[in-house]
Amino acid sequence: MKGSGSKTDRTKEAIAESFRNLLSQKPASKIRVSEIVDGCGMTVPTFYNHFKDKHALTVWMYVNDGTRIMDNIGNGDYRWKDTLLDGMRYFLENRDFVLGSLVHVNGESEFISAMEETNTRLLLKEAEKKIPAGTGMSEHIRELVKIYCLGTCRYVYLWLTSENPVSPEEAASLFEDSLPYKLRYYLVDL
Repeated sequence: MKGSGSKTDRTKEAIAESFRNLLSQKPASKIRVSEIVDGCGMTVPTFYNHFKDKHALTVWMYVNDGTRIMDNIGNGDYRWKDTLLDGMRYFLENRDFVLGSLVHVNGESEFISAMEETNTRLLLKEAEKKIPAGTGMSEHIRELVKIYCLGTCRYVYLWLTSENPVSPEEAASLFEDSLPYKLRYYLVDL
């Protein structure tokens, strides 16, 4: 995605890349905005033109990464289970980023809350693709998506902080098996 998109997108990507680089050296709580912008040749006002604070940056990064994974659904043989597996691989590969930024910026509850909100939005967007034009998604289905996301996000947090987590493949399988039956129509090709 580098080099593509609007100037705003490229600026956000550059800031995010600088932040990721710094996170490999120290926790987010020790990183100053001035260090982030120094790493990408930007200014502090530029940072604040695009992000309210470091937490807003980390949420934007997570939303961006999650959207890239979800956008693969329906492309060729890419299925719901592939999304789950890619999601868990993402968490494993980006463990330091996720824990170092989201958890250390505002704590466990903020991490789970931001992740749940993002995942709910992404799943609802995907599910809405199967809703006939002119009709809306039922409140019941919306609530099931929220419940599913709350449970899976809490599990991801525990998985990330565990000394011996199950493999990404096993975690993806657990997520697939725990998907409520009424959501399968919207997310799984049966």
